[in-house]
Parts: sequence; structure tokens; C-alpha cells
Amino acid sequence: MNVVYSRKSTKKRIDVIQICNPPDILFVTTLPYKLLGSRVIFDYHDTCPELYEFGKYGLAHSLLVFFERLTFKVSDVVITANDGFQNLAITRGGKNQDDVFTVYSVPNLSSFPVIAPQIRRPGRVVIGYVGVMGKQDGVCNLVHAVTLLRQRNPEIDILCRLVGDGPELTKVQRLVEECQAKDVFDFTGFVTGDELLRQLGSFDIGVIPDSPDIYNDQISMNKVFEYMAIGIPIVSFRLLETMRLLGDAGTYATEPTPASLADALLVESPELRASRGQSAAKRFAAKFSWKNEALKLLAAYDRAVSRRVSRV
Repeated sequence: MNVVYSRKSTKKRIDVIQICNPPDILFVTTLPYKLLGSRVIFDYHDTCPELYEFGKYGLAHSLLVFFERLTFKVSDVVITANDGFQNLAITRGGKNQDDVFTVYSVPNLSSFPVIAPQIRRPGRVVIGYVGVMGKQDGVCNLVHAVTLLRQRNPEIDILCRLVGDGPELTKVQRLVEECQAKDVFDFTGFVTGDELLRQLGSFDIGVIPDSPDIYNDQISMNKVFEYMAIGIPIVSFRLLETMRLLGDAGTYATEPTPASLADALLVESPELRASRGQSAAKRFAAKFSWKNEALKLLAAYDRAVSRRVSRV
């Protein structure tokens, strides 16, 4: 939970409290402050009912919808990850459109330079993944796809670099061993700062291996913006929000299977990889700007502060 102060305030009074999710229960911590006049911003990161149930319905799903509604009800302003989430905040959450702001999580290019690797093996194709390794992230799909790719193209020097950590890491590492592919996979663990930029700079292809489902179809992934920003060609399944963000700059598996993902990985076409990478960078430059997103974030805070003033 982040606490901020009004730029106009001369006292250490809490004007705005920002909460995020998951889980959708942090609204409880804001209730005492609401009684004292503080405003609440809900940073709507994930759709928890879909994240937990993956489209299945039951008691857990009903409870998560209930808590999500309470969070929306308590919140004065909502910041959403994309326009689809904005629509959910209005339709499912009952929020006024003027109180909902879409702010994309795009990198600031001035602090996001590509750092090329110091040593590069000639002819090697580096297939990269960056991010959390959870059940919904589909990293096992990538392991199966790369294993199939090596079997089909033993003459191509392939390395799959997995950058990140998460609850599925041990499972992914075990699968790599079962596939007898330890020589093809490189696990860097969780990295930040220059080391993260260096790892991203080593990618020839950036992969989004998340399987199509009701949750993954909705989300705007940070890795999409990161790959685009530095001109990495992107391969993914046909995820609705990912396709909306990437458009023709992306390469998409035709079927939701590891075999189809392997077919899409572009390892045999450096020219196509270069073209798709350039398209991704141009699309990012034309459609996304950290400065513009920062202005929308400030507008959300101004809205919350103005609502507080109007109610005092």
C-alpha cells in the first residue's frame, strides 16, 4: 500500500492512499482513513476472479468477484492496466467512466537502454523469456517448444535464456532435465537494473508463452512493452490483448500448442527477425510514451485529490 500527500497540503495529512492487487482485500486497510476524509486509488493490476479460477466458476470465483466489487466500491478512482480492464471497472465494478484511468506500464526509454552482451557466440540464436514463472505464464510451453525445435533443427545453435523467478521455477527446471535439454537452457534467476538490460540485449527473439485463456487474453504484459521498446521480434500465442498491442509487428502461433509455438519461433530467418524487431520498435515509438502515461497517472491523482476537496 502506497501513501502519498497532496502537493498543496501543508500538514502531514493523508490525502490519497493507493492500493493494488492481487489480492482484492487491501481495501480493508483504507477504511479508517476513508472515515477521516482520505481518498483511495485502486491500481487494478489483475482480474483476480479469472486469475484464480482460469475461467472456472465456483465458490472461490464468487468470493473473488465479491471482494473485487467491494474494492471498487471503496475506491474513489481506479487506475487500470488497459482499456479492457477499464471496461470491467465500469461494467463489473460500477465505476463512473470519469473516475477510471488507463495507464500502460511502459518503460521510460531514457532509463531503458539496450546493453549488448560482451561475448556473443557467432551463429547462435538466443530465444528469451523475461518475467515471473507462475502457472499462468506458460513457461513449460516454451520448454516443450524449444525442445521440439532442437529436434527438428539440430544444425541450428539454439539457446533459450529464461530471465526471472517464480513458484513454477523448480517445475520448469525439472522439465528441462526430463527433456534432456540442460545444454540448451540458461536460467539467470531474478535480475534488475543493468543486468536485466544486458540479458534483454542478448535476446534474438522474445517469447510470450502464456496459453490462451480468459485471464491471459485480458492482460497487458510488461514483457510486451519491454521487447517492443528495444526492438526484439516477439512470438506469442494468439492472445487478444497481446495481439491488440502488437498488431502486425508480432508473430503468432496458429494453434495453442507447443508444436505450433515452435513453428513460429523464426530461428531460420534472421531477415524476418530483423524486420519484425524494427516493426515492434516503430510501433512502440508511435503508440506508447512513458511521458504520456505519467501524465495520465498524475491526472488520476488530481481527480482523487479534487474529489477529496469537494467532499471536505
